[in-house]
Amino acid sequence: MNLKDFMKDLDAQGYKASGHGQRLGFGKKTALIIVDMIKLYADPEFSLAQGKNMENVIDSNQKLLQVARDLNIPVFFANAGPRSTAVEKGLWGEKVGGAKGVSIEASQVIKQLAPVEGEIIVTKPKASGFFCTDLSGMLQYLGVDTIIVTGVTTSGCVRATVVDGFSQNFRVIIPEECVGDRIEISHLNSLYDMNMKYGDVMSLEEVFENLKINERK
Repeated sequence: MNLKDFMKDLDAQGYKASGHGQRLGFGKKTALIIVDMIKLYADPEFSLAQGKNMENVIDSNQKLLQVARDLNIPVFFANAGPRSTAVEKGLWGEKVGGAKGVSIEASQVIKQLAPVEGEIIVTKPKASGFFCTDLSGMLQYLGVDTIIVTGVTTSGCVRATVVDGFSQNFRVIIPEECVGDRIEISHLNSLYDMNMKYGDVMSLEEVFENLKINERK
């Protein structure tokens, strides 16, 4: 099921009556933020790895990452860093049973999306890529006003990054095929809410069309 099919049967009168869901679109300069596409969440060897749609999410991110590189769009990886002690994990370690020690290996970006020279890894202590990191300042330094947010999970770290990015007045784009979650209803509900309140959910094809127009002016 995709977002459009999900929305057909959704009672959204409250959102429609209040004017939610206006399109913001792309601004003048875009950056790509890939959230937690690391072994911990994307490699089936680990208990926190995502569900059955992970291969498609990886493939879609590969395609988007290549386009970003071809267009010289700044690329950031917002990753959960190594956490071995209870203090480092905090309440996340108590809430999530599978949150055992996050090793250096587990926190590495999967090989299909491995960063190249010039791409920046942001180590985040909590869900959002903006919380207690330098991500916002780096984006502002580059003159970025639009962020494309991808990765996992749609309802967790992706959503937290989207909300924080929007709260700092970045235009936020979420390519539907490039995000994933363990449970379909969590994925679809979060896409719907983000599209109504915090950003623009687009197909990957629509993102490509906008990038080619905006980044080659």
